[in-house]
Order: sequence, then C-alpha cells, then structure tokens
Amino acid sequence: MFSRKKQEHFQEAPIEIDPKAIKKIKELGSGCYKTVYRGECYSTEVAIGVPIMQKLSDEQKKSLMNEIRIMKQNPHPNICLFMGACTAPGEFMIVTELLHGDLEHLLPKEGARMTLYERLLLAKDAAVGMNWLHNNNPAIIHRDLKTANLLYYKSGEKYTVKVCDFGLSDIKPKKSHHTS
Repeated sequence: MFSRKKQEHFQEAPIEIDPKAIKKIKELGSGCYKTVYRGECYSTEVAIGVPIMQKLSDEQKKSLMNEIRIMKQNPHPNICLFMGACTAPGEFMIVTELLHGDLEHLLPKEGARMTLYERLLLAKDAAVGMNWLHNNNPAIIHRDLKTANLLYYKSGEKYTVKVCDFGLSDIKPKKSHHTS
C-alpha cells in the first residue's frame, strides 16, 4: 500500500520510458512545437511526439510536463491514449497510441462520401472527449481544438475520433463557493 505522499508523487510523475526503447520510423507531421513520428516502443507501434526544440526553457519544460499530466490523468475512449514519456534532458518525447490519421486530412478526402449521419458521429466523438475534459474537477481547457488535433482510427466501416495535442491546454481554477 502506498502512503498518501507516495500516491501523490506517483500521480504527478510521468510514466518514464528509456529513450533507447523508442525507435522513430517515419515522420507523420510537424507543427509549431512538435514533430510526430510513427515508431515503435517495446515492440508496439506508437506515435512519438518530439518537441522541435530539445533545449527547453523552464517554462517549456513546465508546459511539457503539464501536457503529460493532462494526458496521463484522462484515460477515455475519445482522448488519445498516453503510453509514456521520456523526460531526459535533450531526449524529450511523448509516446501515445498510433491512430490512422487526423480529420484535417480525412474530411477533404472522404467527407463528401460520408453520410451526414457518419459525419455527425465524428463530431459526437469529439464532443464526448471535450465534455470529459470540461467536466473534470478542475476542468481542462484544450485551447487548440481543430481538425488537425482530432485523430481517428477506422475499424471496418466505423470511425472513432480522439482528441489529442494538449500542448496549449490549461487547467481551469476550481470554483470557489462564496456566499453573500
């Protein structure tokens, strides 16, 4: 049994992965802050997010740890699964499940062939994921919701959408109950 102090530390600590266990295979895309690769970790296909700048300021490290904490503490079918991270200086990486792509690329290609009902199911998945974040206590505000940050996987004819990229996310302060 963990003591309360050890439990709190465990909740805050990332699931640390040795950088030697992470193998980048192919670049999938790049944004302002991160490049994402298809890769492998412990014989499992994964997505690997690597900050473009590896020499991070204290503020950037704090932001990266905030992103890791949000992903780690929010397992949900419509939120991209966090698998672990490497937080060694100069080797920062976030490891998540590998999905098929993002809605930014899917919709122009397949959207016209989808029925209205299928497109509404995509929107519903995104809304359910966001609802999960907003109903946390304290609430999590994504601050960068766009089709590029909505990943999907396809099983047969069914798509499932997951919210990803919590780099700009923030935690909304708890409401205080004041009586006048």
